[in-house]
Amino acid sequence: MQFDVYPTPGPARAFLPFIIDVQSDLLSSLDSRLIVPMLSIPAGKKGAPKLLTRLNPIIEFDGKSYALLANQMANISANRLRKPAGNLSTQRQAIVEAIDFLITGI
Repeated sequence: MQFDVYPTPGPARAFLPFIIDVQSDLLSSLDSRLIVPMLSIPAGKKGAPKLLTRLNPIIEFDGKSYALLANQMANISANRLRKPAGNLSTQRQAIVEAIDFLITGI
């Protein structure tokens, strides 16, 4: 489902704990999904990498802060996604604006 959050499959989970499925539900029959990784931001944001506010908005999930890495969108096989850990449809605007900024620059 669009904006479902999944644990990142594979070894990348150590530094990118979650990914968001941003693909439209109208395309759920495809065997792949367009995902955006989520980077964990330490409390107080000390040690966080430099991020662009519009491209990498800070979102809250499960009581923690994450940077949405829209500039690292990728395609993943749908069968690699297991049970969702949650859904970020309440933060749809920030997610779509980040993707739109990546594509259009505005």
